Parts: sequence; C-alpha cells; structure tokens
Amino acid sequence: MLGPGRGGGPGVYAEWLAGLGYRVHLLDPVARHVEEALAHASFTAALGDARHLEAGNASYDAVLLMGPLYHLTERADRLRALGEARRVVVPGGRVIAVGISRFASLLDGLRSGWLNDARFRAMVDHDLATGQHRNPAPDEHPEWFTTAYLHHPFELRASLRMRVWRSRPSWPLKDQAGSSPAATQLRSSKQRGSRARAQPARRNRSPDGYCSSPQLNR
Repeated sequence: MLGPGRGGGPGVYAEWLAGLGYRVHLLDPVARHVEEALAHASFTAALGDARHLEAGNASYDAVLLMGPLYHLTERADRLRALGEARRVVVPGGRVIAVGISRFASLLDGLRSGWLNDARFRAMVDHDLATGQHRNPAPDEHPEWFTTAYLHHPFELRASLRMRVWRSRPSWPLKDQAGSSPAATQLRSSKQRGSRARAQPARRNRSPDGYCSSPQLNR
C-alpha cells in the first residue's frame, strides 16, 4: 500500500515500485490523482483516507505514508494515520513514513533568496515557532508550498514510537542549505549575512537542530 490518505498522488512512486515487481495499491483522497494513477495500469488505486483505512488487519507487507504526516496538520489526525498504518501491516512488516523538517522553509529561503521578502520571513518565523506552515501568498508564490505541518526530527520519532514501534534513525533526503550557492551569497553580504546568521541561531537552540535537511524519512 502506498500513500494511504494524502500522498499517493498520481502514482510516480507506485509506478516505480510496481516496475520492481511489487504489488502496489495506492490510496489518495483526490479523485483526479486517483484517475491519473489508474492510467498507469501497473497497480491498483482508489480513493482513501489515511485516518480510516478500509483494509483489514495485517493486510499488507509494507505501508508507505508519503504525505499524511505533513498534509494532516492536527496531531490527533497524524497519530490516527500512523495507528491505521500499523494496524494494516503484517507483524514484522514495514511502515515507511515521510515528514517535512521544521526548518524546511528556512532552508528554502537560504537557497532561493526568498528571505529578502518580508512575507516569507514572517512565514519562516511562524514555521519555526509552531510547525504550522501557511503560505501567505499561495496564488503569487505557489512554490512556497501549501498548508502543512513541519516536524522536529525528535517529534516525528516520538510519534512513531507512540503509534508504530521503535523507529530507525532519520536520514535527510536533500542537501544541506549551508553548501548551497544562495547561502554562500547570503553570508558574503553583511546585511543579508546578519539575517542568515540570526535565523540559524534560533534553529541551533533546538536540540533537533542537527537535522539540516527539509525532508525526513523514517
């Protein structure tokens, strides 16, 4: 089962897994995504919600949560999705969950120069303080991402331990911002450099600050 709830999408991951020989069933709450996924014809797909799976207990060898842990902004909903994933996977099976780091928008801002925009800086401040990501200009800047919840790495691990089992260490899936040309350029400017240093300083006060990748894999 791939991406039950929000995250199966139009089937990019499902098609790849099916091509490797796995039998894949994709779930997504968006009808258009399911229609696009069914066009691949190499796996099955249906409308579904990660919080209320129709599958029976121990029905799948593995469950991939490729979106519910950040598209579901309420903690109770995320925990419910994890509990459902645990319920439908066989004993000893795998639950693979993807979250977005609390520092994702900050890192994107360092790479892209978006921190020059006061609206983006305010969004970053809110993300770091609450984890609740809200794009202030979705029509003008859809690349600033949609409504989502951004995890601290340790927070994601704690959720998995509460609803699934002992988690493996997280592995960043994207490069660090510190080595990006945009971050280097920001540091080379006194005005921008002071701003760039001020934001990571806030991040480094968190015990989770070691994780400088915008996406987390468990």
